[in-house]
Amino acid sequence: MDGKQLTATLLPAEAVPNRYDEEAAASFVAKKLQCDVEKAKQAIVAVEKEQLLLRSHEGRQLAAAATHTLLPEISAVYARQKKNTTCGVASLALVLRFLLSQDAAEESSLLARIDSLHSHSLSPVSSESILRSGMSFPQLQTIASALCGEFEIGIEVSRPGCSKDLEELVEAALRGGEVPLCNYHMAVAGQGQWWGGHWAPIVAIEQPYASARPRRVLVLDGWLYTDPFWIDSEQLAKATAGIDASSGEPRGFVVFRTSGRVQ
Repeated sequence: MDGKQLTATLLPAEAVPNRYDEEAAASFVAKKLQCDVEKAKQAIVAVEKEQLLLRSHEGRQLAAAATHTLLPEISAVYARQKKNTTCGVASLALVLRFLLSQDAAEESSLLARIDSLHSHSLSPVSSESILRSGMSFPQLQTIASALCGEFEIGIEVSRPGCSKDLEELVEAALRGGEVPLCNYHMAVAGQGQWWGGHWAPIVAIEQPYASARPRRVLVLDGWLYTDPFWIDSEQLAKATAGIDASSGEPRGFVVFRTSGRVQ
């Protein structure tokens, strides 16, 4: 690490989300790849060997030594998404639970709230649409704006043009107790060529390097069949730079803040 050794301290095990259901994941991937379950398991193992998962020894060391992190607090309210297409809803619910201590902000209650917004023409999608095809960047941005007006949370849209810009965005947000919610492509992020677009919060950034080497950030992934992982800022910048085919809009970040948490 450019002459710096990682601290021997490990992130406490209770702060690491539980492992996903491996059998269910293998079955799901097998259907996508049209192969048998054993081949799907091998494909998953091959992908995860190339990743730096939070639950790994090095991943927990990085988390313990992170320059800025929300992980100790936000892991207490972490929950995986309930349905295959609800990553955006689950991520929004996590933000509300973290920023406002809204214990009732669960995926099901938020879907009901979105239906209420939709009935008043304040949401571009209904829960039925979300359960069918998820939420695009502009859809989540519109819903977040409506919810944030109700809960007195501010949002800011950002589309970093390079890894350095991404690092500065994440570091500034985390320093102020803000949550950068990222819309990225999982395949480009190295989570498996069989996955597509996704929403997840960024909750930590590692210590700066002495060189210009890209720093790694922690994606607190809530997908049913993958785990939270560290990714270098250059790769994540590429994963957020593409166009979402469902909306024709670029991906990027929505940063959530509330004045009560700004340091």
